[in-house]
Amino acid sequence: MRHVLCAYLRHWPIDRLRRTWTNSIAPCQRERLHKPLVLIQTTGNRQTIVHVSPETPTEIQPGMPLAIARARCADLLDLPATPQADLRSLKALGYWLMRFSPNVCVNPPDSLFLDATGLELLYGGLVNFRRRVAQALGSLHITASVAIAPTAGAAWALAAFGKNGSHILAGEQILPALSPLPTEALRLDRNTVNTLAALGVRTIRALLQLDRNDLATRFGPSILRRIDQASGAVSEPLTYLVHRSPIRAALEFEGAIES
Repeated sequence: MRHVLCAYLRHWPIDRLRRTWTNSIAPCQRERLHKPLVLIQTTGNRQTIVHVSPETPTEIQPGMPLAIARARCADLLDLPATPQADLRSLKALGYWLMRFSPNVCVNPPDSLFLDATGLELLYGGLVNFRRRVAQALGSLHITASVAIAPTAGAAWALAAFGKNGSHILAGEQILPALSPLPTEALRLDRNTVNTLAALGVRTIRALLQLDRNDLATRFGPSILRRIDQASGAVSEPLTYLVHRSPIRAALEFEGAIES
């Protein structure tokens, strides 16, 4: 049976910046690392929050104008969002995780998939494999929720929205485990999620009770593809990072040498 591990990096842009700060600022200034922080996107004269740190008050959310957030939190720090740098670092982290599995797939903007098929024999079980990956990410001060399932869609859903973000599922457990989760767990686009919510469909259980033909007519084939990918009815190919061979050089001499 196929096993896919998903590492969902809940605060990846924030964690990446804080790791950079740790290596660049003086120890006496590192208390700044734990202050409320938001990352902003500037469009014209409008500054909009796109990421918030865990310490930020709950009334400050992505999509809020920065001016309103500053009025609600005087100690708020703000920095520009850097999605390209986040993606480069996510790929670098994917190569680093190849120490656990040779097949690692980057899933922007904040997730990684590792092929765990057959690795239970190497690590003494999937529980140990999941624990090793979670501990490694924790040692890098990266907030990660880790789950293993037979499909990438189910693994992502449980890592991002499951209880405690740590699960290991067998094939027959996929639909019962996914049913109570919100429709966002199927990786649907925001417009589809909002439309479903307006119709009173907020969980995967409620979505699965609707007629498939009606769903395809109203939302297009992508919603059925996401449902089938998560359940395992259709396969979801993953594009893995290309393995980098170590650089080696050699020089042969005609005769014996002393140094």
